[in-house]
Amino acid sequence: MTLKIVGSRQAKAALSQCLDQAQRCRILVTKHGKPAALLVGVRGESLEQILLGSDPDIWKLLEARRRSRATITQDDLEQRSERRAGAAPQPQPRSTRSRGKQQGGGSGMRRVIK
Repeated sequence: MTLKIVGSRQAKAALSQCLDQAQRCRILVTKHGKPAALLVGVRGESLEQILLGSDPDIWKLLEARRRSRATITQDDLEQRSERRAGAAPQPQPRSTRSRGKQQGGGSGMRRVIK
């Protein structure tokens, strides 16, 4: 992502233009040549997303939660959801491919949800 540097006087004089540009690139506002603020566009985001996404305490809680719990595969997650919903688990189609190394250099790993 590109970064545009603007002096505080210029930013004040053209604030509306700076806000529009901030939707496409970050704008660093300087005061006396030193960084003073960073304008980041948030158009399309909800207030909740903005507040939670910028809260360092939320990120610490999320990271601690991720580290404290074992991960499960997507298939396991879907089966758990079906059991909780009372639906009978759908049989998973069997792959005819061997469980060894996949062709094309794939890792053979399944996607894991944290």
